[in-house]
Amino acid sequence: MADPTPEEIAAQQTAAQQKAITDAATTAARGAVDLDAIKLAVSDQVTDSLRSFVTQNQPVPQPEPDAVRDLIAPHVNPAINRATVLAEAARDQSLFFQLHPDALDHRAELMKNWQEMFNKGLPFQMDVIWNEYRGKNIDQFHKKMSERDAEKVRAAEEAAGVSGGSPDRSGGSSAMKDPYQATDEELNKAMEGVAF
Repeated sequence: MADPTPEEIAAQQTAAQQKAITDAATTAARGAVDLDAIKLAVSDQVTDSLRSFVTQNQPVPQPEPDAVRDLIAPHVNPAINRATVLAEAARDQSLFFQLHPDALDHRAELMKNWQEMFNKGLPFQMDVIWNEYRGKNIDQFHKKMSERDAEKVRAAEEAAGVSGGSPDRSGGSSAMKDPYQATDEELNKAMEGVAF
């Protein structure tokens, strides 16, 4: 587009001034008149109007052709793109293994899957690969979770004792024995270090 003509600029200024005056008159009709506020409003309106008018009519600058860049780009850009993808992948992997420590046991398989996808040109995020891996091996993960849950239950039962009493804090066995069936030696040993 061509630069604005002086007539177009004058028309824009006049329109902006009229809008500012109308706004000022509306403000004055509502209450006390602040001349400094009116001057500032008119000035801002005119400046904004001119700035938007000139900006809309400016041609978009086109980059100038660069023979050296055009010669080097086909050889350098693939290496730069690959390095960028590898850097993003390294960041993703470091965050992933921090957030999913249970995935460390399967790191070799996950990295193998990631490398296969990268070689195909599909560098997925580690979360996607992890979810796919867990889905393929759901039986293994379910078994592991069941074992973990059973271990937690066993530890809780051992800590609380079968009779529901408090655990032995003296460091001995936590199995509770019926005090009426215990020998004197067992009772003395159990009461060692207990203050009344």
